[in-house]
Amino acid sequence: MKGSARLDRGRGAAAAIRWGHALSCVALVCACGRGPAGSTETGGVGGGGGAGGGDPCPSDVRPLFTLRVAGPEGQLPSDLVLLVSWSAGDEPPVVLADPSSYGDVTSNVFCAQVDHVEGEGGGEPGTTTTTTTSGAGGAGGGGGGGGAVAGPQDLLCELWTSGPTPVVLEAAGHVTVEETLVPATLEGCERPVPSEVTLTMTLEEEPEEE
Repeated sequence: MKGSARLDRGRGAAAAIRWGHALSCVALVCACGRGPAGSTETGGVGGGGGAGGGDPCPSDVRPLFTLRVAGPEGQLPSDLVLLVSWSAGDEPPVVLADPSSYGDVTSNVFCAQVDHVEGEGGGEPGTTTTTTTSGAGGAGGGGGGGGAVAGPQDLLCELWTSGPTPVVLEAAGHVTVEETLVPATLEGCERPVPSEVTLTMTLEEEPEEE
């Protein structure tokens, strides 16, 4: 059962998302000391290591994966469904058209719609970009409802998991994306470090007319 202190911190963060604050700000302000529910491990840490010959591992607490889902030309399909599973089991589906499924800071999967990042879309089916997280940077601003999205939007999700994390993206008329996210490593650090991953959806090819 999640502690009352974590739930108290979660109230302020959930309100921030409702008002469209940056997802990364919510994580940094409200998720300190947090690990995935149902696990004794910390989901992931980010930030700079110690000075001099100190611990090379990042020091501040962050999700193991920050997942950005981009659609063709920055347009997410309105019926997009995100499925996440890991060693603790299957997480509840995230349905783009149902903001109540986006979770909150007490959830292992916590999502929000954010402004599309130029260049994050229109790649090959299942295009994956992974970068190791460092410093306090991360998820961009914005947030909002689901359904038909006005303007280019991405779905940005914090995955507070541990170990390899399979994800599936499904939407009508789009190529299904199946990807197992593998925790990143850092030289000299004996534990996994956070990473930012982008998965790009693409339209299915129409059959050629004979």
